[in-house]
This record gives sequence, structure tokens and C-alpha cells, in this order.
Amino acid sequence: AFLQGHAGVSKLYFHDMSPVAAGAFAAWERSNSPCILPDDLKAFLQISDGLLLKWDAKLHGETNLLGTMHLNPLNSITEIPLDKDDDNAWIEMLMGQGDLLPPSA
Repeated sequence: AFLQGHAGVSKLYFHDMSPVAAGAFAAWERSNSPCILPDDLKAFLQISDGLLLKWDAKLHGETNLLGTMHLNPLNSITEIPLDKDDDNAWIEMLMGQGDLLPPSA
């Protein structure tokens, strides 16, 4: 693992999560209709219901929390309603083609 072998990382915290229970995806999709979870997210959640990974780094003799990676568990995943213009702005920003904030007038 990259982080475990990295010279600057002094401690790695991985919070183990149980897999999603059978039938939970169908229940989530019924209660959040018309939203449907992507297959790759379902596959991941069947291994671990979310993810929490943190790592410390030592710099100048001091240890500090340097990074955190967090994926929500199924029961915390919610729809974020956006209109078409907002969707396009997010897609452009995520693809590195735009800015999150609109240009000032």
C-alpha cells in the first residue's frame, strides 16, 4: 500500500466497516426514487459500508493529521437536487474545465 510504505507517513488509521446488508440497495432506491445507485458504488458497499481512512505525517519532529478519505455509508447517501445549469457547472468543474464559482460581474 502506497501510504503504508511512504516515508513521510507516520501512522495510518483505517476504520473497518461491515458490508451493506442484502436488500438494502433496493430499500434505499425505493425511498430515494428516482435515484439509482451506480453499480460500482454498490459493489464497493458490498465489501464495506463506507470508508474512513486517516493518516499522520511527521514534519520537523511533530506529528500531525495530514489526510482523510471518507466515503459515506449507504444510510448517509442522499440526493443533492440541482438544476440543469448547476449540473453543467459541476461537471465542468469536476472535469477541470470550469470554476466552481461563477465569474463576478
